[in-house]
Amino acid sequence: MNRKISLLLFLGMISLVNSQHNNKDLKKVFDVDAFEIRIPNSWKEISPSYPFYWVKEYRYKDTTLTSYFNVAQFRIDNIKENNLESIVKKRVKALKKAWYKKFSYSIKKGALENHFVLHTSWRNWKDKKRTLKHTTEFLRRKDELYVFRYSDSTNSLPNFKKDIDQILNSFKIFREVDTVQKIRTYVWPKFQVKFVTKWEISFLKGRNAYQSALFHKRNKEYVAMFSIEPDYFLLKKDLSLIEIESIIIKKDKSLRNHRELKSRVTNNFIELTGVWVYSTNNKRKRIIRYYKKGKSIFKVVYNNHVNYFDTYEKERKLFFGSIKFKESL
Repeated sequence: MNRKISLLLFLGMISLVNSQHNNKDLKKVFDVDAFEIRIPNSWKEISPSYPFYWVKEYRYKDTTLTSYFNVAQFRIDNIKENNLESIVKKRVKALKKAWYKKFSYSIKKGALENHFVLHTSWRNWKDKKRTLKHTTEFLRRKDELYVFRYSDSTNSLPNFKKDIDQILNSFKIFREVDTVQKIRTYVWPKFQVKFVTKWEISFLKGRNAYQSALFHKRNKEYVAMFSIEPDYFLLKKDLSLIEIESIIIKKDKSLRNHRELKSRVTNNFIELTGVWVYSTNNKRKRIIRYYKKGKSIFKVVYNNHVNYFDTYEKERKLFFGSIKFKESL
């Protein structure tokens, strides 16, 4: 019974994640210097967490997740066919497909030009007596879209709505957003990493959004991927990296059928570099690192076609060099 409930919660969470960014005509951008927002002293800015579409994220200093304010930035492709009202309706359509119970919504025009306000509510998965309420405001300026999402649940502090009005009224756009890729910090429960913003973000097959991270870029001839997988396996007893290396080479099924494989052990990690040949035109090269944190082994991988492996040298150095782990419990 508990496993069935856990599965439903997991599927519900996946639906929520997938609904966050469902419009392919919106290209997310991260240019915090293009706008300004003034935040009351009762709030603090935090490192944005999944689903990573938020350029800025704030929480009340003395409350939990019920009181938050997020800002997202998008560039609208084909502005003639994607007016603001159609964008909002696509958002609602995606939310309707999610695993929400007693989902309801309302849309109204905002006080400004090209401004819509979407109110949504649904029953809490864990507590059926609670209703989750959120407000999302969409503001378009030429081909740029700003999305403000915040909680207005009954658990929020009395001054919450007043603070939200103050934040929204302080919003100013200084210039058009810069679409050049930038570096930002991404945070998961067990690790964080710095990476460039123009890569797509998802999670590894068989894991959920909070258990792994996958940065990938698809071109006509190849797909480049960077991934992190915490708790790849758990140790029953404390072992040295040298001892763990021999176990990994024998038992990690993902290492099978390699054509070349080199191994080295440092003070901090085990590194395997190899080439896998799947067909005449599909030769993949990987750098795989295994980090030992407590009794947990973290697996970190850079995976690309052999002909383009060195294309992302800077991204590789940034990715491997910026990883920080939290000790596994």
